[in-house]
Amino acid sequence: MDEMLDYNQLAEEFNIKKGTLHCWVHQHKIPHVRLGPRFVRFRRSEIEAWMREKDVPARCREDLT
Repeated sequence: MDEMLDYNQLAEEFNIKKGTLHCWVHQHKIPHVRLGPRFVRFRRSEIEAWMREKDVPARCREDLT
């Protein structure tokens, strides 16, 4: 079964401020599971996939001209 993380675990492990996570959840910008009005969990596999989607590849200096 996929590991579920709470706000504290996700914030610490991925170095994201808890306040930012709360905003992203409220704005539906980050995948999450809402089990109650104040009970939110994050699936590790979904967060890792979401972060890979956010990767911006490096460009050579020559590409910038």
